[in-house]
Amino acid sequence: DSAYYSEKLKKQKFDFDQEELRPYFRAENVIKGIFKVSELMYGLQFKEINDVPVYHEEVRVFEVYEESGDFLSLFYIDLHPRETKNGGAWMTEFRSQGLYEGKVERPLVAIVCNLTPSSGDKPSLLTFDEVNTILHEFGHALHGIFSNVTYSSLASPDVYWDFVELPSQIMENWLTEKETLSLFAKHYETNEIIQNENGRPYVLWQDGGKEEIKLYQDLSEMFLQGDLEELSQYLIRAEITISTQTLMLEGLYNRWLEDRSQPNSLGTEENLIFKFMYVSDYQDPEMNPSPKNLLS
Repeated sequence: DSAYYSEKLKKQKFDFDQEELRPYFRAENVIKGIFKVSELMYGLQFKEINDVPVYHEEVRVFEVYEESGDFLSLFYIDLHPRETKNGGAWMTEFRSQGLYEGKVERPLVAIVCNLTPSSGDKPSLLTFDEVNTILHEFGHALHGIFSNVTYSSLASPDVYWDFVELPSQIMENWLTEKETLSLFAKHYETNEIIQNENGRPYVLWQDGGKEEIKLYQDLSEMFLQGDLEELSQYLIRAEITISTQTLMLEGLYNRWLEDRSQPNSLGTEENLIFKFMYVSDYQDPEMNPSPKNLLS
C-alpha cells in the first residue's frame, strides 16, 4: 500500500511520475555508471570475466582492482527475477575476506536483485527507485570489497548495526546529484542525457521523506517510553493488522536487546529509529505505514 500511495502523493504534490524516467535508466548503463562513480571516488577498476563458474547464465562476474593494480575481489551481479529466486534485493558474500587455511584471502562479493527485466524489443529499463536499490546494495558490496582484516569474523560488512548501513547510504546519496546522473542517465533510444527538470521532482520528494523520518521518531519514542498502548493505536490508524503489529514489536524489541548486549553499540533512540525503519521495511510487506492515513 505504501508504495502505491507514495506514488499518488508524488504525483499530486510534484506532478512526478517515475515511469517518465525509465527510458533514461537502462540497466547496463546504470551498472557502468556505478563502476564509474567508484572509479572517481576510490580509484577502482572493474574487469568483466567469463572463466569462473556461476549459478545462472544471467550472472555477470567482474574482477575488482585498486588503482595500484592490486586485486581486491570478485564481484557478482544478478539483477533480474526468476521463478526459483527469492524476492527483494540484497548483498551477499560467497566468501568473506579473511584467513582461510593459513592464508588471508580476498572476498567473493555479490549483489542480487529483482529489477525490471527486458521485454520484447525493449531493454531492461529501471525506475528511479530501482536505480537507488542498485546503489544501496553496491554500497554494501564496496564495504565487503574493501575489507582488510586477518580474521573473517571481523570482515566487513559484519559490523555493528550502528554502522552497517552507512556505506549503502553514502552511495544512495550520489544518485540525485547532477554529476552522477550525467554519467549514465541517458535515453536508451536517443542517447540524450537526462535533463535537470526530469530529476528535480524526485529530488524535491526527498524532502517528503522528512515526514517519514518524523513518523519513525515518534514510534521509537513511544517504544522507549514504554507507551505500547499509544503505539498500538498509532499502528491501527496506519491500517497495520494486530498480527503484524506483534511481529513488528517483537522484531524491534529483539534487535534493541541485541544491541544493548554489545557495549560499543548504541542502545539509544537514534539507533532505534533506524531499527524501526529497517524492521518495518523488511520484516513484512504489511508493515509499511500508509501515507494515506499518516501524512494527512
